[in-house]
Amino acid sequence: EINLEELYDHENDPNEWDNIAYKEGNKGIIDEHRKVLLDMLPQLTWREGTPDGYTIDADGNVRSDNFESYY
Repeated sequence: EINLEELYDHENDPNEWDNIAYKEGNKGIIDEHRKVLLDMLPQLTWREGTPDGYTIDADGNVRSDNFESYY
């Protein structure tokens, strides 16, 4: 079962800091990726809703609940 999905815009975010998988405009891309994965791994499942250990705000921004900043 997949808990957290990830999608990055490598042109604007080559270091993969901003996970855009949960932004509304990217739902179609995620659906396409899921279909490809299911063709390869039919037993794969996804947990619906907010992934365990993460918070997703109204804009689709993903934050780890356990992230600690040392700044």
